[in-house]
Amino acid sequence: GGGVLDLVFGFVKTKVAYQFSKLCAADILQPPNTALAFATTTQLDPDLSLRFLRAATAIGLVTEDTTTNVFTPTALGRSIGSIHEPGRGIVLLEASPEYQTAWDEFDQVLATGAIGWELAHGVPRIYDSIGSGGSLPEFRETFYGG
Repeated sequence: GGGVLDLVFGFVKTKVAYQFSKLCAADILQPPNTALAFATTTQLDPDLSLRFLRAATAIGLVTEDTTTNVFTPTALGRSIGSIHEPGRGIVLLEASPEYQTAWDEFDQVLATGAIGWELAHGVPRIYDSIGSGGSLPEFRETFYGG
């Protein structure tokens, strides 16, 4: 790792990790843990499932036996891709679309000192978004789960 490409493609790794966590991919990847079996369970396109699992391989979430095309979760993959692991909640929170929307305002934050969450969601604090009458009540479970 390292270098310019690793730096600028960091968001891709985050997106792959988020979907891996959201799908509980480590729990799904039980024998026969092929891309086709994964696609069948998740109802995703088989070719896209293969590409997704190879992206997960590239960032260390799974390994692939290229002779059998079997994918096996790594310790890191299990830590974020299992419903039973606390790492999953952290990824679902920190890589959530709600957080991403706030970070998308970073240029404005730097230029004006505004609060990114407020620019993105209309209130200055996350708690105001997820509380009674907030604009993101469905985000409450994600927030407290992370």
